[in-house]
Amino acid sequence: MDNVVKIVLRRAKAIHFCNELPKSELLCVASFFEALRSLSEISEIQSALETIVGGSATEWPSEIRKFSENQLGEIIDREEEAEQQKLQLDVYLKNAFQAAQKTQGEHINLKAWLKELVRLRESEIVDEFVKINGTNLSLQVSLVEQFSKLKVNANALRDFLSENLVGQNAAVDMLCHAFWQSKVYAGKSNGPLGIITLVGPSGVCKEAVARTFADGLSAVEEEVHLFFKNIKGLEPTASPHVIFIDQIEKFDAKDNVQRLFSWDVKNGVIGDHDLSNAWLIIGTSLGEGFFDESNASGVFNALADKRAAAFEILKNSVTRVFGEDASAIDNELFELLRAESLVILDKLSAPDYCAIIDDEFEQAGKQNKLGIPKIEISDDAKMSMILSQIPSLDESGLRASVRHFVSTHLGTNLVEFCENNGVTASQICISANSETQKYVRNRLEGGVLQIFLLDDDPRMEDFIHTNFSGYDLELKRGEGLKDVGSFSPDLIMLDLDLHQTQSQAAGLSLHARLVEMAPDVPIFLFSETKNRLENLRQIVRQGGARGFFFFQSGAQSIETIVEGDKETFAELLDSFRLDHFLAQQVKCRRTLSYSVSYEESNNSGIMQVTIVDPCEEKAIDHNRENRVGSLSEIPTASFDDIYGLSHAKKRLKLVVDMMAKPRALATMDLVPPTGFLLAGAPGTGKTFLARAFAGETKMPFFQLSAGELESKWAGESEERIRKLFTDAKKHAPSVIFIDEIDSIASARESMGGGESSHGVKALNQLLTCMDGFKRDDHHVFVLAATNRPDALDPAIRRPGRFDEIIHCGLPDAKTRKALILHKFPEVFQGDADAPDLARVVARTGGFSPAEIDRVAREAGYLAIARNDESRTFEDIDTACRLVKFGAENREMELEESDRIRTAWHEAGHAIARHYLCPSQTIDLISIIPTEDGALGFVATNINEKQYTISANDVLNELIVCLSGREAEKKAPGLNAEEAINSGASSDIDKATRIALKSITEFGLDDEFGMVSLKGIPNDLKSELGETVHNRVKVLIEKATDRTRDFLDEHKVQLEIVAKELVRSDSLDGAKFLELLNTNYSKLKDGPQPKQNSPEPESVQIT
Repeated sequence: MDNVVKIVLRRAKAIHFCNELPKSELLCVASFFEALRSLSEISEIQSALETIVGGSATEWPSEIRKFSENQLGEIIDREEEAEQQKLQLDVYLKNAFQAAQKTQGEHINLKAWLKELVRLRESEIVDEFVKINGTNLSLQVSLVEQFSKLKVNANALRDFLSENLVGQNAAVDMLCHAFWQSKVYAGKSNGPLGIITLVGPSGVCKEAVARTFADGLSAVEEEVHLFFKNIKGLEPTASPHVIFIDQIEKFDAKDNVQRLFSWDVKNGVIGDHDLSNAWLIIGTSLGEGFFDESNASGVFNALADKRAAAFEILKNSVTRVFGEDASAIDNELFELLRAESLVILDKLSAPDYCAIIDDEFEQAGKQNKLGIPKIEISDDAKMSMILSQIPSLDESGLRASVRHFVSTHLGTNLVEFCENNGVTASQICISANSETQKYVRNRLEGGVLQIFLLDDDPRMEDFIHTNFSGYDLELKRGEGLKDVGSFSPDLIMLDLDLHQTQSQAAGLSLHARLVEMAPDVPIFLFSETKNRLENLRQIVRQGGARGFFFFQSGAQSIETIVEGDKETFAELLDSFRLDHFLAQQVKCRRTLSYSVSYEESNNSGIMQVTIVDPCEEKAIDHNRENRVGSLSEIPTASFDDIYGLSHAKKRLKLVVDMMAKPRALATMDLVPPTGFLLAGAPGTGKTFLARAFAGETKMPFFQLSAGELESKWAGESEERIRKLFTDAKKHAPSVIFIDEIDSIASARESMGGGESSHGVKALNQLLTCMDGFKRDDHHVFVLAATNRPDALDPAIRRPGRFDEIIHCGLPDAKTRKALILHKFPEVFQGDADAPDLARVVARTGGFSPAEIDRVAREAGYLAIARNDESRTFEDIDTACRLVKFGAENREMELEESDRIRTAWHEAGHAIARHYLCPSQTIDLISIIPTEDGALGFVATNINEKQYTISANDVLNELIVCLSGREAEKKAPGLNAEEAINSGASSDIDKATRIALKSITEFGLDDEFGMVSLKGIPNDLKSELGETVHNRVKVLIEKATDRTRDFLDEHKVQLEIVAKELVRSDSLDGAKFLELLNTNYSKLKDGPQPKQNSPEPESVQIT
């Protein structure tokens, strides 16, 4: 190449690196043309340009910048550095260069290269350059005939695609460009006619786009193009055809399937199938997460080089292969696709969905297979149809729904109505009745739309106030983030010309901070200068924006603003309002069902088809089998629905407040907590507390047990965890609730197998996912529940993952009273002083909310069994016994000797409990066998004021445990040997555990000392086993001696209670006291019996 070409390339490379493009990027046409413009004063370059444009002054496309002196100086300073860097030409420059080589050989001059660039006219920038300047007639004479038919076909294809692809204007342009490129691509000896890569959001049917393209080719080229959906369906054919292959990333990259596929395509075949007369359309779901998020990808179509940006997304996509990250696209396949065409599909907006409905009804009228006349449909009816598709709203589903409506309601039911009523329909009007209209409009209104305007001059503010006074808007303008204050905007508008900085550093910096502060708030960018497009690539890297538009005001007064701006902004507001509404419905998972009525309008032949009886209901989760965890709608529960747990509610309420004020957090450089761990016994309300938190925050709620994440297959547990967090992020901000998390997050030492074990890998994946949410991510808050927080791995309990362990304890007396009043309104009539209420509150001491709820249900079952619709106190009393002690087993018949032995056994427990533990009142004594195998029991009401235990308390508890067996020895007619039996096994177990704990944890044994086994390493504990056994044995023997002495002192009371139990089977607390009081005169020197203590005062345990 000659020296002029080298000078241009040197300058172009410097411009490329000044644009801060990645070093792996190709040198693009834009940088090449900017180099030409900056060097146009050089005579050889000026001559080359004049030759191309016919001698007139060169005009440049808007994308080609004219550099200021400072910018040009910076570029020149970087030329030497850039010269050392290696860059490849992009496909457009490369094709033109190779074409010039055929005539010029190795000594290519600039004029030849420019001539081929203009002749091929592949690049959008070159095409715009030619349109502005025209070209030398002598150069074009040979091309006119060649391109005339191509232009006609390209325009016809554009018209066809525009008519049949709703909401895809940008994609239509790119498809037409692909068609044009395939026809003018010089030097292509084999391979398909063209290769198109389709990328875009998940809700757009890529197959439908490919089919429409095939139909368009058939129409404009007047030859049928066959359509093949995948490789397996290929058939030998000489006809032109389109092959659509979706989700190319599922071709296993690790086994080289993608590479082998790319080699085949380069050779013009797929297997034995010849591609020489085929279009190959490749669909991929890579990047869907970006394109699904319109708040980020909305600005994408404004990019000057969106093609390169989209391929950058594909190249950086990764997949999991055997538990490891790997590139989702093989490099050879990537290069093949990048050398061809790419089409970016847009996320459909609410107006697009309305247009799809119009299109389907128009097609129904045109095809007229069912004899359907002209159809008109109102906006409210359209919105009702759209709402009926929530939450799986996409183009193909909506079209199928409309077709079903046509075939069922218009083609069957309406025809039957007309036949039955002798009506001939000349026109059909589909509308919504007043009830449906009210439903739709109430939800569409949605309150005031709050807009924060980041702008340093008032023109945009005046523009909005003047032209959109009819909209329900609240507008606030400021020049910095501090001006946001307590304002909570629904959308933010950012002026890229803020402070008139040439480098736009202020606008870019503000955008980055906004994305960090409020990732869920859409950002619209605007500018008066088209040059501001140069920074949109950086905007995308920083998190994207909802959209970009030009605000063409050249003066200080708003009168100079063009009408197009008003239309653009009106469309922006209307589209945003509808999209925001649909997004909320999807998040809430609320769908709409309705009925349809028919009538003739005033005998005119105009049939009124009316949508009536709107009913909002929870959407069915059709993708449940593909989703980890149950995704509910936003829960309706709130903290006000929870009884007790005041500390837990207070802590979670603080998080709710923090998440509602992201700007305040960002100002202090803080992020909300990642998650909290809820610890407590089963039934204490941990799940309901998590649902209430999601309800307070208005977030979707993912609920699952840790068992749903476990799998016996290697790697599947980790994949399920990743899928859970991916799904949660798609619905973010959202809440994940993992119940029984200890089953997958126990301490690693307890799992065994080292870091490679199945359980440790699942734990590591959970930790990675919880660490994977960056500051600019939509927030996913994780709540988890466990009964054993001490068993969890320390890594998951550290701040930054689970920031706090919130203990959910059993309800105290005050909470139980409120809960019982709520559960039994017909019994206590809301009277907190009801005479029997204190008894129920005392009897339910130690009950969890779940157990109290069961008491309410069991009492209801008893009422239903006697054909009563109201529960009574007796029902509650019986239900409490059932929940607390289990069902009675009346069918179990005991020998009389066993009944006597059991009566003395339980009497011993009762007497010991009554006199030695006066703070615990007797609730019930029974010798009726229960379903769980117990022959009898003594129930007490717990003392909720006692928080500590002394050595004397321990001894008394041991006496109570041991008094059962010792009392049996005193039963009349039984010898001491018969009293030693298996009936006291549970008493002995309990006594052993109490003694062991008092010695090895509480430090209450002088000989063992103030030592806790918990603080001793496991390898040393075995040495203390014999010592511990001996001290436990000594303590229990001491308690046994005390028990015998105690029962000797109270033998008369023991006998009285035992005989009454033999006679009546059971005694409640009141009867027990009455029995002792009545027979007090017979009690020879025994202590005076105590009275039942009043209901304990409410104690809040924290």
